Order: sequence, then C-alpha cells, then structure tokens
Amino acid sequence: MFEQARSLAAGAKIIIDSDGIKDGARTLKPSSPVVLCCSLSIEISLKLLIAQEGEAAQTGHRLDVLYGALPKLTKDAFELYAEKVHGREFVDSLPSELREHADVFVSWRYAYEQGGELKCSPSFLYSLAFVLNTFIEDTYLFERNDNAWLVV
Repeated sequence: MFEQARSLAAGAKIIIDSDGIKDGARTLKPSSPVVLCCSLSIEISLKLLIAQEGEAAQTGHRLDVLYGALPKLTKDAFELYAEKVHGREFVDSLPSELREHADVFVSWRYAYEQGGELKCSPSFLYSLAFVLNTFIEDTYLFERNDNAWLVV
C-alpha cells in the first residue's frame, strides 16, 4: 500500500515540476492528474495507517471519514509530525479542509461528466499526501515482499 501511495505522490510531483501543456501562447499546469494522484495517495495512506494499527479495514473514498477512523494515538502522532513540517495552521485546518475535499477523488476522476465547476486546492492535497508519506516512512519499518513492493 505504501509503495502505491508514495508512487502516486511522486507522480503528482513530476507533473507539478513539468513544463505544463502548451495552449497557444499559454502554458497550463494539468490539475486533474495532480488532484487524482494526490487524493488517491492520501486515501491509500490513511487506509494503511488504519490497517497498520489493527483497526477494521476501511472502504470508500471519503477523506474526512478515513481521517476520522484513524486511532487517536496515530492521529495525534501524525498531527504532531505535520505541525513540524507545515505548521500549526495546517494541522488546525485539517478537519475543514478534509470536509471540503472529502469526495475529491470521486468528483475529479470523471470530471468531464460533472456539471458545473469543480473546486479544490491541489496545493493542500499535495502537502497532505507528502506529509502522510513522510510520516509513514519515518514511523514504520519496511521490507520488500515477493513482488518487490514495500510493505509495512
């Protein structure tokens, strides 16, 4: 799970660091792949943390529900870690940001089917994906399984 979450966040970084897409005289940054990669990385990271602490496996894509399912000790440790990386304001904004981005993966994966404007903060999603990945990497021991994927 970690390898996939980490790879998705790395893919988002490659897109962010890219030269973008030329549209006439403008250069646009492709937001949809960044949003999808980051939101799925966050989802998988939260599910990994829940499973790692022996809690019942979680399904679904709602980021606020998954974050709420984290065991208290894990959530406290993560928030302390996130505060060191991003500051107290980031941690204090997590509940409201997660509610605002709760269904971002579902709404953005078929964005062309959605009526109206899709809104989200790619920078928040990237920041959360990154800090979750580094927290997991710094907190848990890893080994390669039979198919060479990193597992906790």
